[in-house]
Amino acid sequence: MVLNKKRRWHCLSGQEPTDLDKQVMYWENKGKLVPTRELIKTPEQIEGIRRSGVVNTGVLDEVAKHIRAGMNTLEIDKICYDYCTSHGAIPACLNYEGFPKSVCTSINEVVCMVFPKKRMCYKREISLM
Repeated sequence: MVLNKKRRWHCLSGQEPTDLDKQVMYWENKGKLVPTRELIKTPEQIEGIRRSGVVNTGVLDEVAKHIRAGMNTLEIDKICYDYCTSHGAIPACLNYEGFPKSVCTSINEVVCMVFPKKRMCYKREISLM
């Protein structure tokens, strides 16, 4: 007895199936687990992901250039915000579920949700980053 299993892949309505559609449907018909169409990215989406990676790498390099003992986490937040906005990006943390800052940072090796504030970073803490 064959159960009516919900299809994960679908062709776009009004369009002829592409080679990718045909390959994915072939493997799905063979019983293989295939991705949903939503997981497959368009060339424009892939370019956006690439650009976002460039900005992410750049903001880390910018913080590394400026971080020093005596700096507080608000200053780190400002570096991140300024770099992101000057490169046409919006910091991922900013306003995420009400989070009011551009970066989630910590003053030691413990990773936790901390609002940046005027607490100084110490030399030992910077070496852990």
